[in-house]
Amino acid sequence: AELDSLVLTILQSVESAESKCHRKVMKKDILAVVDTAT
Repeated sequence: AELDSLVLTILQSVESAESKCHRKVMKKDILAVVDTAT
């Protein structure tokens, strides 16, 4: 459960960052981290 909330927080941070700057590899990096964590 703690991991899920952490992932949600990370995804929200990425989304807010993407809205400010250009989308690059951030989302892929996050997905890779999530895959590794799980």
